[in-house]
Amino acid sequence: MGNIQQYDFGDIEFVTTIRTSRPYADVEAIVKRILIDHGATIEESEQHWTVHFPEGTRRIEIWPRADSTRFRITFPDRYQIYETVTRYGISTLRYPSDEFPQAILQKYGYANPP
Repeated sequence: MGNIQQYDFGDIEFVTTIRTSRPYADVEAIVKRILIDHGATIEESEQHWTVHFPEGTRRIEIWPRADSTRFRITFPDRYQIYETVTRYGISTLRYPSDEFPQAILQKYGYANPP
């Protein structure tokens, strides 16, 4: 397969807070570490997290819209994560796969078995 081309749409906007779905329990500690390591703070509830990003964090819409809107979020230290927002307003944050152990990647279908 060739490289997947990514398209930026619209203007870069600063982002301060996102209410997002809580991650699965087996990846929650990893995701929390990622966000905190890059300057975010997290308010937790039973179903959601409210993530407060450090000043200077920005996002831009990527990919053509279909059933959801996708954004690339760039922290001030240039670390990048992604956000998907469904047409119903539900936000899910996504993280680079190299942050997760192979067993987790395999469990969720992101890696080939050894």
